[in-house]
Amino acid sequence: MASSRLIIVLLRAASAVPFLFVAIWCFSTMDPEKIVATSQPAVDSGFIEWDGGKLKMLDRFYGVDSLDQILRGAMATFSPSTFGYDSIGSWQFFQFLVDLGPIYAIWFLESSRAVNVWSPAYFPTFFAFLGQLVGVGTVTPVFYFLCIAFGPSASDLARASRRQSRCGNNMFVVPLIVLFHTSVVFAMFLAPEPAARHYWTWAWQLSPLWIGLGNIVALQALKLLQLKGATFALGWYIREGILESTGKS
Repeated sequence: MASSRLIIVLLRAASAVPFLFVAIWCFSTMDPEKIVATSQPAVDSGFIEWDGGKLKMLDRFYGVDSLDQILRGAMATFSPSTFGYDSIGSWQFFQFLVDLGPIYAIWFLESSRAVNVWSPAYFPTFFAFLGQLVGVGTVTPVFYFLCIAFGPSASDLARASRRQSRCGNNMFVVPLIVLFHTSVVFAMFLAPEPAARHYWTWAWQLSPLWIGLGNIVALQALKLLQLKGATFALGWYIREGILESTGKS
């Protein structure tokens, strides 16, 4: 039984290997060495400079030195697009980031299917956040590879009860994506001042984390409100019952 299960996993993994080739191609196309070389002068000087402008970079944003140091390089890398001095790149990058919103929505909605519990698809926050650090073009194919190799089988998905989403876990996903991702992307590119765009670029870096945590907090708050409402209703019925019985006696 275990050996047959292993063979099935290996066959599914083999069928998904092209996704790994896509991930390798995306990573090599990104050319990390060139990105680092391009952003390093700004990181070293602490200033982002372009024709007709100069802006001091924020040294700290999240209060975690290692994280802030990693993300400072991204600020310089994003600046040609977010500040608009590369007009073609700005429009392309803006479209790309806006298009990430529906992708995140699909990931989070799929994670709520009963059949995906504890499969790779159950952890969209982790993979989306990893994509922020390593590159979404590199992480996404790996994520899909893992979902195919280790996720539910076609027979699992065929059962309607396993295929259904837990609707209560989905109600906040789209508003949270609009709040923490899409609106922040618009601020990154459309805020009137470069300093504001720089600030919102920092804020956007952890957007998948805020979406995931926000969804957990919102769901727990809703459950608490529902519990309080049920407790209040129960107390009201008990009180009315006592008053009614007292009146009859």
